[in-house]
Amino acid sequence: FPSHDSKGPGLFTAGEQVIFTEKVHGSGIRFGRVNGRSYVGSHRTTKSDHRNWFARLLAPRKVSSYYGADIYSEWFDSTFTSLEQKQLPNNIVFYGEIFGVTPNGKKVQDLTYGRNRLSVVVFDGYGVSSKSWLSYQDLCDLIPKHLTTPPVKYVGPFGSDLLKTMSEYDSSLAEDHLMEGIVLS
Repeated sequence: FPSHDSKGPGLFTAGEQVIFTEKVHGSGIRFGRVNGRSYVGSHRTTKSDHRNWFARLLAPRKVSSYYGADIYSEWFDSTFTSLEQKQLPNNIVFYGEIFGVTPNGKKVQDLTYGRNRLSVVVFDGYGVSSKSWLSYQDLCDLIPKHLTTPPVKYVGPFGSDLLKTMSEYDSSLAEDHLMEGIVLS
């Protein structure tokens, strides 16, 4: 490292402080509160239904999804009460990975990490007003206390020998699960 076929040659230099976290195998999710309204969705689609209660009752939205349901909204609604949604930091969008098993028993991807329900780890955050990504420390300070970031595998100076060593670890989320990969930041 770096090699000619590397996706990011030269991004990190020997001795530079880095954080390796576990790459969780699931489906991308984003959620947050923007201009006072709660949103949730997959990486490209907003799933929130902000129509008034009467419109939702008369014309419920049909969700067609690989998982047979809107797992993003199901997780969000079961994780945050209305009051908790209002307490999310305003104009911050969190990005994470949703994994486990859906309420109808379908696996989210093929690694459930021993979960029999939907779970989420938050790996990044974006400040809508500042138009900038959060630092790792700011992310840890701002995510709701009942959520977590992916398991940290290493914090320290970067060295190319670490890449191979770190990528061979087992998952920290469940016993007897392999780790999908690592994220270096």
